[in-house]
Amino acid sequence: MKLFFEFLPIIVFFIFYKLGGLILATQAILITTLMNLVLLRIRMGVYPRTQLISFFILLILGGTTLLLRNELFIKCKPTIVCWSCGLMFFGSHFVGSKLLIQRLNYGRFDFPLVVWEKLNTSWAIFCMLMGAINLYIIYNFNTDVWINFKLFGATAVTGIYMIAQLTYVTYYLKFPIRPFR
Repeated sequence: MKLFFEFLPIIVFFIFYKLGGLILATQAILITTLMNLVLLRIRMGVYPRTQLISFFILLILGGTTLLLRNELFIKCKPTIVCWSCGLMFFGSHFVGSKLLIQRLNYGRFDFPLVVWEKLNTSWAIFCMLMGAINLYIIYNFNTDVWINFKLFGATAVTGIYMIAQLTYVTYYLKFPIRPFR
């Protein structure tokens, strides 16, 4: 159910883009994301940090898109989010006692440090590349191509990348895996 709520704003964005364009889609994703935050707050008792940060970036860039009627701002959101994540992954090599990828796993896995370092670095590079690809598509293709890339292409590439990561760590897994708390 949580996965559904995470993908709902993207689905709503796509539908409203097809119905009325990027400005209408931007309005729809802002409203849907805000409703998601409220529902998650009611259900979990807290605002999930990643969704909250993403919403504020969306609010700033989506609001600027609506205010100036310029699609570039909302199109740049994925790049800003990806590059921010990439920098956090890179930065965690130098700040704190654990890498970001270790913190995100909530103690469910116990890998050697070298594996964590490779995973963390590869996620940093992946995020930076996805942000760059988004910019390339923004400046070299029309909005329809960008929308399709955002919904289908980026999702597929991320899924394939996660499967590759899982394939890599399978060798190091020690069962049983501890469930999320």
